Amino acid sequence: MKTALNVGAILAKYPHSLPRYTSYPPANHFQPGGGLALREEFTAAVNASSAVSAYIHIPYCDRLCWFCGCHTKQTLRYEPVKTYVTALIAEIALWQKKLTRRPRLSRLHLGGGSPSLLQPDDLRRLRAALDATFEVDGGTEISVEIDPSDVRDGSIEALIEFGLTRASIGVQDFDPAVQAAINRPQGYDITKSLVVNLRAAGVQSINIDALYGLPLQTSERLARTITQVIEISPDRIALFGYAHVPWLKPHQKLIRDEDLPDTQERFDQARMAAAMIAKAGYVALGIDHFALPHDTLAQAANAGNLNRNFQGYTDDQSEILLPLGPSSIGRFANGYVQNDAATGQYMAKVQAG
Repeated sequence: MKTALNVGAILAKYPHSLPRYTSYPPANHFQPGGGLALREEFTAAVNASSAVSAYIHIPYCDRLCWFCGCHTKQTLRYEPVKTYVTALIAEIALWQKKLTRRPRLSRLHLGGGSPSLLQPDDLRRLRAALDATFEVDGGTEISVEIDPSDVRDGSIEALIEFGLTRASIGVQDFDPAVQAAINRPQGYDITKSLVVNLRAAGVQSINIDALYGLPLQTSERLARTITQVIEISPDRIALFGYAHVPWLKPHQKLIRDEDLPDTQERFDQARMAAAMIAKAGYVALGIDHFALPHDTLAQAANAGNLNRNFQGYTDDQSEILLPLGPSSIGRFANGYVQNDAATGQYMAKVQAG
């Protein structure tokens, strides 16, 4: 005899949040440490590898979204960003001194913060530093997180010159009430226009992020957003659950607890959105990613080559991921490492060599 699963009863019995499986390893599992011997082991591993990947963190935004759980800060002036890029280039130069040759750069991802606020001159400076240290060729995948509100005349051209091959665009929710509740105004039209312009410029791999569990979000509102995301036709969709952690991210206190959906509503939102995305022809990958069948992520899953890192699912086969910038997480054969999260401490350590 079969017994029906009472999801509502289960959610009522177990209403508390568990650790998110968005990233591995979780950021709170890192401990201070790692002396000279460990750093030398990591350097030796890079020198022994024919190809590496890298993650660059840009810890600045010109607007602070209240839902954000990333290491970032708001700046109304560009000067701190330019100063930071100089420090980032200095960190890359430190790696150049340690390496016995220029390893091939397989993947490069710029995250944040808002990497798309980098001005063309700083993108050129950063690319020159990368070229001096690594072999960057036509097969290198270069992905950048883009905030549509950062895009100005010449922005896309500058990113193409930098080497952009894949764009990641955060949407979260298109509903105006939800956007006001998270301080993230971003219309459907400006997002669709960005995607059209990116594809016209030759960027054929585009990812869109959406969130469930946001303040004032309902299943009906999220359904409208998912419909609009599908209309934009990105190659990949990431569907994450909002993590409300105001004790870790004080700006999240600006979000009212009473505006957050309850456990049952969050579950309904996640299940509904996932079903809509799958019905539109996207392949479900694990717990939070979807990709069209032609996308390399779906192909990797089909071939059994899908991996997961702190950013989510990836088809990157490199054993080494270099961390560049504050809070960046690196992966080596013998362990994981995270740079100092505080931008000031990070810059001081880079300056000290």
